[in-house]
Amino acid sequence: MAWTKAKTAIVVGITAILTVGTMTIIITKTIHPKFDPANNDLVWFVNSETMKKLPPIFIFRPTHWPQHSGPAQNVIVTDDDLDGTIVARDRMLTFYLEWAYNFPSTNIIIPQGFPAQKEYDVMLTLTNQPREVLQREIKKQFGIETRWEVRKGARTLVVEKTP
Repeated sequence: MAWTKAKTAIVVGITAILTVGTMTIIITKTIHPKFDPANNDLVWFVNSETMKKLPPIFIFRPTHWPQHSGPAQNVIVTDDDLDGTIVARDRMLTFYLEWAYNFPSTNIIIPQGFPAQKEYDVMLTLTNQPREVLQREIKKQFGIETRWEVRKGARTLVVEKTP
C-alpha cells in the first residue's frame, strides 16, 4: 500500500514538472513576438499617442490599401510636435513631395511620365531630419532631381528626371 502511494506521488510530481516546463516554453514564445512594422499592417492604424511609442523607422512602399478600400482609405496621422513624423496610407506621390519639401503641390512642377498619381504608404518616425530623409528616398527611387525657381513671380519647386 505504501509503495502504491509512493508511485502515485512520483507520477504526480513528474507530471507537474513536465506541465510547468511546457507552460514556461509556451509563455516565453508568446511574450516575445517579433516586431516587424513593414509586414504588420495593424501598426499602420495609429494616432498621435501611439505614434510616440513607435521605434525610429522609415518605410516607403506601394500602398497595401488600394484606393477605395474602406476605412483605411487616405487616413493620415501627422504630428508637427513630433518633429514632423508621419504615418500615411494610400496617398499619392505628390502628397509626399508636398510634405517632404513643406511646400504646396500647386507650386510643384512634375515631369511627364512621373508616377505622381500612384499611391504609397509612408511610416517615418525618425527624429533626425525626417523630411530630408523622405526627399532623399524619393530622389533615389524615382531617379529625380529638384531645384527651386521663381516662375510668374512665385517660388516653384521643379522636379526633373535625372539623365
